[in-house]
Amino acid sequence: MDYLFHIVPVVAVGLQITLKIFIITIVLSLALGHPHGYRPYFQDRHPA
Repeated sequence: MDYLFHIVPVVAVGLQITLKIFIITIVLSLALGHPHGYRPYFQDRHPA
């Protein structure tokens, strides 16, 4: 059971790093690529 107490903090730190990278990626993609990244897709789907 002792090894679990060594694994849990490592997993928690890894998840925090993964979440930070994930959030930064989303924020950057929204800030930089939103008009060019998402709108053409919806325009192709719904031509008006």
